[in-house]
Amino acid sequence: MLPSHVHVFELPGTNPAGLPQRCGCEEKNGAPPCSIGAYWGLPGGATFAEAFHVAQLNWTDAGVFVFLDGVLANTIPSPCLVQPLGIDFDRETMPGWMELPDPTTLPDTPFLVDYVRSWERKAP
Repeated sequence: MLPSHVHVFELPGTNPAGLPQRCGCEEKNGAPPCSIGAYWGLPGGATFAEAFHVAQLNWTDAGVFVFLDGVLANTIPSPCLVQPLGIDFDRETMPGWMELPDPTTLPDTPFLVDYVRSWERKAP
């Protein structure tokens, strides 16, 4: 599965307790961050390790749109993503949040990213 999430840690002028109602997100165990998640699987049960893939993220006023190999994989609406963000690439496990993988199925290869390009839209 390709998990795609947005996390809202704070929003100017909003008490953290008001984030779920204002932003349409959920707090895990009643604590920040307030998150919105989406999941997408490759057609036919294929795995991501079988081939090279191209991912694209388009962040607009309407939300975040995640594409994989030119196909829209996830749409995450969020009116609360208003501050500048960085880009993080990782491969991780999250005990207590997502199911841990079976250690016998993990690849013994590094996580590779060939290149990253980014653009910033000009204000209208």
